[in-house]
Amino acid sequence: MLMTGRRWWVAALLSALGWPAHAQQAPHWRVCIPELVAPPYLYNDDSRPGIAERIVIDAAKEAGLVVSLVRLPPRRCRAAIEGNEADAVLVSPAAEVRQRYLFPARADAIDASLRVASFSFVWIKRKDSPYSWDGRRLAGGTASPITVGTRVSARVALESLRSMGVEVDDSALSTRQLLLKVAAKRVDLGVAVQEEVQYLMDDPAMDSLVVLPRPLVRTELYLAIPVTTPPSRRREVQAWWSAIGRVRGKAEYNVR
Repeated sequence: MLMTGRRWWVAALLSALGWPAHAQQAPHWRVCIPELVAPPYLYNDDSRPGIAERIVIDAAKEAGLVVSLVRLPPRRCRAAIEGNEADAVLVSPAAEVRQRYLFPARADAIDASLRVASFSFVWIKRKDSPYSWDGRRLAGGTASPITVGTRVSARVALESLRSMGVEVDDSALSTRQLLLKVAAKRVDLGVAVQEEVQYLMDDPAMDSLVVLPRPLVRTELYLAIPVTTPPSRRREVQAWWSAIGRVRGKAEYNVR
C-alpha cells in the first residue's frame, strides 16, 4: 500500500536517520525508589540523583530501556507494585521480600555481582550508654529486655534484631526521628543505614550520640521485579540486571 502525506514524510525521516519505519519506542519501566536520604546512594532529590539511582538509570539506557522513578515511603512501594503504579523496586532481599519479588540469580542463589549497592546497618547509642557490640552479641547495660529502635520497613535489620531476642521498636518514620528517640532515651539503642546516620550526625541535636564501630549486618540493594512479571518483561530485566553489573564497576560509581 502506498504511503502518502505525513506518513511518507515520517518514513523518509526515519530512513534518513538509519531507523526502520516500524521502529517502536523503548520499553518503559517505572521503578519505586524509597524516600530515603542515604548519601551517596540516595538523596531523595530528583535534581541530585544518588549513585544507586544513576546506576539503575544508566544501566537501563545500556539495555535499551526507558526508566522513570517513583519516590514513595518504603511500605508504599509494595502498594504501588500491587496497584500497577510501579513495575520494579529498589530493595534488600529480606526473607519476606523474596516471597514477592524476583532478584538476579545464579545457581538458585541471588547473584551479588548484579547488586546495585552494598551498605551496612550500624548501631547508635548515647555516649553515656554502656552497651557494646562485638559483632555477634550485645554486652553491657541493665535493661531486660533491651529495646532497639529502627525505622519502618527496615526488613533486613528487623530480621537480625528479632533473631537476637531483643524488643524491637520499628515505629520511627525516618532515621532522624529514630536518632532523636535514642537521644531522648525512649529506646536503648538504634539501628540504621550507616550512610544515612553519618549524614544526620552533624546535626547538633545528635551531639549525645555515637555510632558503634562494628555493624549489625551488611546487606545489598537490588533492582527487583514482582513474581507476577510476564516472561517478555522478564527478558527485558535480565538484560537490565546484566547492565547493572557492568555499569556498577565503573570508577564514577565506586564508593568503597
